[in-house]
Amino acid sequence: MSWCVKKRGPVFTAAFSPLIQVMAAVLDVPILHEQLHLGSVIGSVIVILGLYFLLWGKAKEMQKVSQETEEKKEKELNFQVHEANDEPDIP
Repeated sequence: MSWCVKKRGPVFTAAFSPLIQVMAAVLDVPILHEQLHLGSVIGSVIVILGLYFLLWGKAKEMQKVSQETEEKKEKELNFQVHEANDEPDIP
């Protein structure tokens, strides 16, 4: 989890905590012969959909931030080139 926080941030890691509960429920049925109720299945589907939407939104946010960073770098580069062209030649 610490590696995931370092690579993708805390939101990405926290999003998988509910998924651990879903995975435990899936393993309980065949191994421990637990009963699986309809409410548990519906809840699991809702959790997975919420996880998908959260990660989708996070990916959109990361795209927007990277675009803004690229635009900022381009503006800075253009400004530096423009300044270099405006400097008078010193004999």
